[in-house]
Formats: sequence, structure tokens, C-alpha cells
Amino acid sequence: MPGEDDSTAKEEWDRAERFLETCNLEDSPDEIVGQLIEDLESTGMGNLEVAWPAGSEFPTIFRMDPKYVRCTRESNLTTIKRKRRISSTKKIEEFSQEIYARRYAMKRGTSVVWFRLFGTEGTNNQIIPLRIGNDGAYGEPRWFGNAPGRSRSGWCTGATAVAHHRARISFSAPVLLRLVRSQGLN
Repeated sequence: MPGEDDSTAKEEWDRAERFLETCNLEDSPDEIVGQLIEDLESTGMGNLEVAWPAGSEFPTIFRMDPKYVRCTRESNLTTIKRKRRISSTKKIEEFSQEIYARRYAMKRGTSVVWFRLFGTEGTNNQIIPLRIGNDGAYGEPRWFGNAPGRSRSGWCTGATAVAHHRARISFSAPVLLRLVRSQGLN
């Protein structure tokens, strides 16, 4: 960046390394990313919780199990702020934009914890939602294991079942879960 020297870059690099070493004391960043990729491939969505412990310099990140995460409609009007480097002036400027954002909830038993979208203003913990596909709030899995289904010629499994069902409905993790439970296949 203009006006910065090598010592500034070294300080930022050291801070980034410190964050990666302390972002989660139970799992390494590589393990968390691996779990997120597994979630994305099998459910079509992956979620990363960003929690800011009191008095901490850096946030803590956690993988959130997709089977416990739900979201609302995009009805929460909120402001996001982003810094951008403008190429014509070579200066960093901050921009604000109002967006309609979803709120996310993680439910386990009778306990519900609410999250706000990463980068928005508020007091709840933040979430970075990742998903495959653009239709709806939930992602679309790339593959299914032996997902049983019914074709015209009888029962089929795996990719054939997915092809038959995709022709009729748009799959998402909650839809598949309801389908399996309704057929008594769990």
C-alpha cells in the first residue's frame, strides 16, 4: 500500500499468523476448513461461527453443524461497512450499504442461539454462511450417498434417485431430511 514500508507488512503478517494459531484452540484451521468442505459437499451448506470473546484481540472461529442451523427470510434491514482501495486515488475508503440480511439460529434441544451475518452491526455472534447454489436460503448438495428413490420401474438408489427427484423438486438439506423421515428410512 502507498505510504507503508516492509515493517508494516511484517507486523500484519505476524498478526495473521497469530490469529491462525489461536483462532480455535481445539481444532486447527486446516481441520475446520476440511470439515466445512465436507459439509458443503454433503449438505450444500457450511457455516462458520465468528465469536468475539471479551478482551480478546482476535475472534474465535467454530464450525457449525449444518443440521442444527436455520435461517429467516432476508427481512432484517442492516448496514454493512467495507473498506476498498480505490485504484484511481490509491487510497483506502470505507463504504456503507444497507442490505436485507437473514438472521441465523442454531437450535440444540430447547436452546436457541441467534447469529447475525458477518460484517453487519449488532451484538449477537456472527456467522459466515457458505452454500452451493443460488436458489433459496439453503444450499444444494453436490452428491448423495445411497439416497433411495422411486422410479417408474421400481426402487433405485444413488445418482439415479437424485436425478429422478431433481426433476420434480429442488433439493436442499432440510427437504431431503423431511423426505427421508416421511418415508421411514432413517
